[in-house]
Amino acid sequence: MSSDLTVASHVESHVEGWVIKTPSDPAPRRIAESDWLQIDRVLCGQLGKRPETALAALNEVFAGWLVQRAKGQRPSVLDETDYLSLLALLPLPDAPEEMPLTPEISERLVVSDEPSLSSPEINRPIVATEQSARRQVIRSDTATAQLAMALFHLDHGV
Repeated sequence: MSSDLTVASHVESHVEGWVIKTPSDPAPRRIAESDWLQIDRVLCGQLGKRPETALAALNEVFAGWLVQRAKGQRPSVLDETDYLSLLALLPLPDAPEEMPLTPEISERLVVSDEPSLSSPEINRPIVATEQSARRQVIRSDTATAQLAMALFHLDHGV
């Protein structure tokens, strides 16, 4: 139950400020509590399903929704990137026992607060482009889910 509340709060904060127009709406309007609760219900129904199945289900339910994510931004239909960012809000299912971490993977998961001398930091300006490259998001843990959400926001200039 508490994970359901957590998902709902993440969905609410993720869609905050959206202006939507559903197929049944005569005009665009701010997203309402009933809308994000609908998104939450559909998302929770995808928990534990294969990504392809979950994407197809989201596409079926939200086909025709136009979304303006931020003021001054051009409205667009929800697409696979949006669905992946929404699916990233779901809690992780229990990891299967047959997939132990290999030393290669566990080395990449180690995070240090100290900068590495072998890979100097490069300061690059952040540039928002109208046509951003599509990124495939594969979620394996919470940090990756947060990264996917950050990439979504960068892609959409939110």
